Amino acid sequence: MVVDIRTSLFRSASWARVDDSVHRHGTSTVHDEQQNFPNLSRMLNIDGRPPLGSCSMRTVDDTDRRILLAMTENPRTTIVALAERLGLSRNTVQSRVAALEASSALQGYDRRLHAASLGYPLTVFMVTQVDQPHLEHVIAQLREIPEVVQVHGLSGQGDILVRCVCRDTDDLYRVSKLVLGCDGVIRTDTSLAMGELIPFRLAPVLERDLER
Repeated sequence: MVVDIRTSLFRSASWARVDDSVHRHGTSTVHDEQQNFPNLSRMLNIDGRPPLGSCSMRTVDDTDRRILLAMTENPRTTIVALAERLGLSRNTVQSRVAALEASSALQGYDRRLHAASLGYPLTVFMVTQVDQPHLEHVIAQLREIPEVVQVHGLSGQGDILVRCVCRDTDDLYRVSKLVLGCDGVIRTDTSLAMGELIPFRLAPVLERDLER
């Protein structure tokens, strides 16, 4: 197993790359931009829901941003406390929060869970190439693996980026075999996260947009 730095995708020395053995199913697939983009758009709407970021989503305004920032600072705050702090009526805050939840601007509670604190200290990212006709089937199989916490469609050489959490290196080996064993997966390039340097955040862009 060879370990080196994958500068093409993760431009930081904080990522170590592990080259997996190629897992082929008898056929080879040519990957190019013309082939990837149509399948990307199809995959992002794999289960019939509009993809996040689509034009059908509700556009937030400054009042929404103020509410979201206040909730970011204190996620357990109440509607009444929000209304008092922001100088808005309770009905306004309640309807705004409901609309934000309906539009996917507010995600599920599991987005706040910390994997390491739950016994999964390792986070890995697998740049995965798939046999294009089996793309939807691959996504369906990945959904059945509990350790797969997120999947993104990609342009370029890889087709999808699979994010997994694992208990230890033995668990990582097991999960890697599960991903490689999915019918339609050709190969994966696995990068182990050595540390979270900037946690996920959206408050800075909300604050910047408020200033405009």
